Amino acid sequence: MLTTATLQRHLIALCLTPLFLLAAPQAFAQADSDGDGVTNTLELNGYQFNINTGVFDACVPVVDAPCYVTDPLSWSSDGDPYSDGQEASGVNMDATVARPYNSPLVSAYPVIEVALNQYTFTSNATITDSNGQLISQSESFTASVEATASYSVTAGAEASFPGGVSASTETTASFSATVGFSGSTTSGQELNWETATSTELNNAGTLSLSLFARNSGGATALDVRPTFNIYIGDDLMATVLPDEPFRQSLAPGEESAPVVPIVNSEPLALTLTFDRLKALQTGAPVTIEVVDIEANIQRWRPEDSNWECGTGETCSWTSFQNQILPRTLRLLVDFGYSGDPDAEIPFEFRDNPFEFRVYTGSPNSNPEFTLRDVLRIVEYDLEETGGGLTIEGRAYPTNWMLTAQADEDGYSPILEAWEDAGEPDDLLDLVMPTQATLLMASPDPLDPGPFISAAVFTRDMLGIRVAAYPRGSFPIIAAEAHIVQYGIEHVVPLAPSPDGTYWTTEGTDNDPFLIPAGAQSSYVVFTDRTGASRQSEEMIGLPILPVATCDQVPMNDRLTDPTGLAGFDATLFVGGDLDTPVEVFCGDNDGTLTPYHWVPKESGAGSNGLYGATFVDERTAVVVGNETVLRSTDGGRSWTDIEVTGLSETLYDVARRPDTGTLVAVGGGDVAVMLRSTDDGQTWAFGTPTFGGTTLAVGYAGNDTWYAVGENGVKISTDDGQTWADDPNQPAISGSFVSVAFRDAMTGMLLDAGTGTGGTGNSWRTTDGGQTWTDVIGATGATDVTYAGNDTWYVTQDLGDVERVLRSRQNGVSGSWELLD
Repeated sequence: MLTTATLQRHLIALCLTPLFLLAAPQAFAQADSDGDGVTNTLELNGYQFNINTGVFDACVPVVDAPCYVTDPLSWSSDGDPYSDGQEASGVNMDATVARPYNSPLVSAYPVIEVALNQYTFTSNATITDSNGQLISQSESFTASVEATASYSVTAGAEASFPGGVSASTETTASFSATVGFSGSTTSGQELNWETATSTELNNAGTLSLSLFARNSGGATALDVRPTFNIYIGDDLMATVLPDEPFRQSLAPGEESAPVVPIVNSEPLALTLTFDRLKALQTGAPVTIEVVDIEANIQRWRPEDSNWECGTGETCSWTSFQNQILPRTLRLLVDFGYSGDPDAEIPFEFRDNPFEFRVYTGSPNSNPEFTLRDVLRIVEYDLEETGGGLTIEGRAYPTNWMLTAQADEDGYSPILEAWEDAGEPDDLLDLVMPTQATLLMASPDPLDPGPFISAAVFTRDMLGIRVAAYPRGSFPIIAAEAHIVQYGIEHVVPLAPSPDGTYWTTEGTDNDPFLIPAGAQSSYVVFTDRTGASRQSEEMIGLPILPVATCDQVPMNDRLTDPTGLAGFDATLFVGGDLDTPVEVFCGDNDGTLTPYHWVPKESGAGSNGLYGATFVDERTAVVVGNETVLRSTDGGRSWTDIEVTGLSETLYDVARRPDTGTLVAVGGGDVAVMLRSTDDGQTWAFGTPTFGGTTLAVGYAGNDTWYAVGENGVKISTDDGQTWADDPNQPAISGSFVSVAFRDAMTGMLLDAGTGTGGTGNSWRTTDGGQTWTDVIGATGATDVTYAGNDTWYVTQDLGDVERVLRSRQNGVSGSWELLD
């Protein structure tokens, strides 16, 4: 039964409940739960500081500026050492923290870079170049260094956004990295490092580094002691943790004095191999990447008016970094000047590139800041124009590349947010996630394109090496050398060297480099992902002296000759023309160095004789000899011995079918040998059946038909060299045939021997595909026949004490042959 007292209790409860529900929000709204000096309601809905009243007022974020929306349950929404109220009001704020880093939405965060000021190399051996210049053992030289801050962006497998935006699983955006390029050198003399050699290849000397630290971030760091990696090119040389801090205090924009860091109680010194030293001296960059920082904060303590760290306070930057990272978006902005020490940077971009960590959410609050909001928070000028939008005066998205960094597993929060939002065309209105990195890069509008530090020919003038690097965070996507050879320009691709120290034509499809390239008119071109290209402005460097005669060639410019002949290989510039270098063999001719244009090369065949050769293409050649098949893929400069299982006889000739590239080699001893290759001479198979005697020459006639001739007469194959038979239509002679050649499927010639083997010594001609043969000229001692084109044939003779050449310019008909002088 409901009594009066019970009813009163229920009524009281009914009355109290709505009062409690109304009172709780009001209490929360007026409360300052995180103690940052700003009420919860203002933090949730927007506030700004009124300097006239000294209090925070409500504002509308989309209308008023500045108007902050922050986390009501976090003393510092962006995780830095300064409270939201302190940063929004500026009261007792560290004066070294400049805009926009003094905003409660942008972390005041030091970005410590370690840069190379100069290096000193001390030689452990004697180093000499082709001009006779040398660095003696224990001699030192010092090189100043031009350094630039740089973000690293690697072009890789990418998911493209509209407007040139991309998310790459291979992209790395690395803050606090500097790239140094060797500048002026003081060593008493200048060495040609392309031709330099050392007596100690693995321990050429030690490198002492003079380094300095600078703060390109937004907050002062105390007792700065960074851990950093040192690279030459892509080669990690050392990971360094100095014994002592670089500087007691490093404010934004400040740098320490250059010092040689003390590591393990000793001055920092790196041991260099000679190859690494050469790379350094010929343009390889020195990259110093900060991987960890030991530093303390600077913050005002009003209770005792002191900037020092108080008892029991956390003053390590690491602790604040752990709070900053999960609350912020890391925004990197490059206006196109990074990576180039010679860049002319406008005043407003003098601190380029920029790094911001912008508050985009916490476990307690999600302000849903879009990229447009983030750019306004860091105080970039976004202006709507008749032609669209500009960011700091640069058209968006036309002149911007946006790259979202992915983690090592390929996950990108920004890419995921874009996909969840339905893959919008414009990223400006995409809500930015936390714990993500976005790089925004815009090319220099006045001077875009990669930075070319140096370009030099290799010592043999058959290749080019270039020190070139991305400029403005835009990766290089194409590089090519324009090589001029005797007035003809060839385009050759450049590719990064295996260790990443330079770009090179070596190992690429460098067909024109069968002969030396001209230096005066050749140049290189590099193109980045924006499509901007840069051409080398100076002549590609010569590693050798441009001399015209053999006796002028310096000792160190003489290329190694492994053949054991009296002389050396060299490159001459006849008449002093830098565009027409010529490779020659400088042979000793009765005490006089004489240039020969046939340059001897070591084949690797040892004492085995070599008798026949043919070219597959401009670069690939095959040579045959005594139980030997050799193959070259560099125009005959070097040779590889091809193993042919079962080959035990001498091969005397090899020929190529021009339309398919099939090769046939012939020879023999007791048994004739017919070999066939269909892969440019890499592998070989024996033809069938076998014959007695020796086959001396082979030629392709056409229509799958080959002819082979020798002591055993004329053999024919009609299935492209696979099987062979006696030619029933061969001329009837009692001796040996020595050579065969065909102009086409109908017209060809045979030679028979005229001395020592009982032959008649005549030249035989067919015009009906070998059905009949006509004796067109007597040629005692005939050795070879060849068709030269334009109805012209040649026959050579060896008469013992004299050698002769016969020529027909009427397609070999009888009566048309003449003896050449």
